[in-house]
Amino acid sequence: MRTAALLCVCAALTITASAQAKEPAPGAPGAIHVWAPADKHGFGTAEGVDSKAWFTLRQGSLSEVYYPDLSTPAFRGLQFAVSDGKGLLQRETVDDDPRHIEPLEAGVTSEVQPVPGSLEFRQVTQGTGWRLTKTWITDPTRATVLAKVRFESLTGKPMRLYVLADPAPGNDGNDDVGISPDELLVGYDDVAASAVAAKPAFERATSGYRGTESDPWHDLRDGQLSNYDAVAPGNVVQGALTGITGEQGSQTMTLAIGFGANVAAARTAATQSLATGLQPPRPRSRPAGWSTATRSRTRPRASRETRTSSASMTSRCWCWPPPRTRPTAARRSPRRTWRGSGAR
Repeated sequence: MRTAALLCVCAALTITASAQAKEPAPGAPGAIHVWAPADKHGFGTAEGVDSKAWFTLRQGSLSEVYYPDLSTPAFRGLQFAVSDGKGLLQRETVDDDPRHIEPLEAGVTSEVQPVPGSLEFRQVTQGTGWRLTKTWITDPTRATVLAKVRFESLTGKPMRLYVLADPAPGNDGNDDVGISPDELLVGYDDVAASAVAAKPAFERATSGYRGTESDPWHDLRDGQLSNYDAVAPGNVVQGALTGITGEQGSQTMTLAIGFGANVAAARTAATQSLATGLQPPRPRSRPAGWSTATRSRTRPRASRETRTSSASMTSRCWCWPPPRTRPTAARRSPRRTWRGSGAR
């Protein structure tokens, strides 16, 4: 017992030392946290019961991730921003829209499609001189959401790709701390934690407060990403420079968003999932009736297509096993997200 306690203390001290190595971010606590709009284009999780993460997608980006159950959103969203270093700076979604509609950035197009015969979604976003293809899936053995990312510079010139993350562990985005030990993006409060890791690893990472000078999106407007830790509780947002440029030979990366009851557990989930990589289950491993069940799903009537197309895609993710044999299963996105969003 004493050994275990000492190990926990050492781990905590290591994390604290990493956090103190960076300048504290100004602007705490930041703008009041609100959840993302309800227009979901995808919802997914793993087939089995070992993974305790459920993700949602809006048209251009990842939105809420739920952990450790469907009643607890733990992550508001993650998107990418692209810069050419010469004045161009585009993100995928305007997630600080004061009207709370949060549309695609001007000049950006995007679509989301389920990958047939799997639990994956493919999200393709294109902007001025660049294209991002993101394949989202949940690790079946861990509380981790994974993305295989392909970033293409359509001009053939190197570009900078940034990750913009918004952790909100424990169903509350107003009391979080954000640090970046080993250039991971770690967000936590007193009940849960998230960790965003990448392969190749992030080259620079920062944490700040929504809507302030330390907000990474605001930070990027002057062409630089700061090097802060958000050590005072607040509405934490995080940013990182990825290790790919969009040129041939530098276009692919794997992203892992791990969750846990504490920082150590979240980091372990993310790093172990990265080591395993995206490995969708083989068709032969699926229960009998999988193919029949997915084919039996019918699209909604045309008059309701706009409103329910996301639910139609979602039902494909949840067609097996039936809800009564899997207590946590559902056939649509969590009710909180569909009904709308707002401050907690």
